[in-house]
Amino acid sequence: MKSVKILMINDYGSKVGGDLTYVLNLKAALEKRNHIVKLLSSDIILWDKHFGDYKFRSFRHDSVSRALYYIFNPFSLLKLREALGDFKPDIIHIHNIYYQVSPSILALLKKYPTVMTTHSYELVCPKNFMHSPLELKNLDKTSLGDNCCNHTGVEYYYYKFRSVVYKRLCRNIDIFVSVSNYVERVLKNGSKKTIQVIHNGIKLLEYSKMGSGENLLYVGRLSREKGIEYLLKAMPLITKAMPRAHLYIAGDGDQQYKLEDLSKELNITKSVTFLGPVPFKEIKNHYNKANILIVPSLWKEPFGLVGPEAMSVGRPVVASNVGGIPEWLDDGVNGFLVEPGNSKQIAEKVIRLFSDRKLLEKMGENARKKAEQFSIEKHVIKIENIYEKLVDKYKSKRYQ
Repeated sequence: MKSVKILMINDYGSKVGGDLTYVLNLKAALEKRNHIVKLLSSDIILWDKHFGDYKFRSFRHDSVSRALYYIFNPFSLLKLREALGDFKPDIIHIHNIYYQVSPSILALLKKYPTVMTTHSYELVCPKNFMHSPLELKNLDKTSLGDNCCNHTGVEYYYYKFRSVVYKRLCRNIDIFVSVSNYVERVLKNGSKKTIQVIHNGIKLLEYSKMGSGENLLYVGRLSREKGIEYLLKAMPLITKAMPRAHLYIAGDGDQQYKLEDLSKELNITKSVTFLGPVPFKEIKNHYNKANILIVPSLWKEPFGLVGPEAMSVGRPVVASNVGGIPEWLDDGVNGFLVEPGNSKQIAEKVIRLFSDRKLLEKMGENARKKAEQFSIEKHVIKIENIYEKLVDKYKSKRYQ
């Protein structure tokens, strides 16, 4: 494909989650293939390095006007207008725009080839988390979809209106890229959207030989939907069988103090270390030290980057059988799938792996092979193919 100019759009320009990690990896991979890529994002993260080329004024999530800004942010609209005039992109690639950018920017994109990667579920469930298997009672089958969180009162009408706005303006998006088959099924749900599944790409980390320890690792937000409490509840069972087992928890979030208190209640403080937020450069060291990564999510993870990253180092994963996780974790091959919220199953799988060193190491080797399927180098070619078809399509329209 000939070199093209690509404008990427994302809520955040600093590393606050997996979406920007993916965006920066994709940006670098595209630039290696001689494309010119620029990023438009908010300036909300003021204390960290910012990667945006075009920054617009952000608003805080707790501001009174956030309900309006979630639908129409004039600052993102004006900055996009500036970027379109200044950069003159050949194609637009949208990522997350739900909490800062807002759908208002889509009104400017009718004449531009536009791709949107759906990293989450906000297009069908504005709160994103959908329902977890442990919260079926909160399903609201009459509002925003069978899988959406329950909304009531004024909140229901607000989110319903927001969904209508997105639905209308999303007509200006040519192709939706889904990060997993599971997300594609959720988004499709009777819709006529053009959706192509391309699993998330990761930057493969260096494979390392597994150490002799019995170290478990969790990496991610410390929030309820991540199911960390059930991992902690598995630890007494694990340490009873494997006294040397130790759990390292990397990340922070609103559940941190509750989880620390729970570890005290379970009398496992000597077997659990809360590392706090860890920079990506240091996360690689923790992957190396770990023997098994645990992903105990309750919510339906769209895909996830942490699992495949750890697998690229050669570490098997024990993870909940939800969302897009089974698309990278082959049960019994490169790790084990467990029922969400089932501490006993987590413990059983961990104990099995620690009790059989050959199985542990074999699954680690299989994990590396599986992770190679999701390398950013393979991923970028698939994305590039979409770009090429869209650019050619718009060129042919101009000459008709």
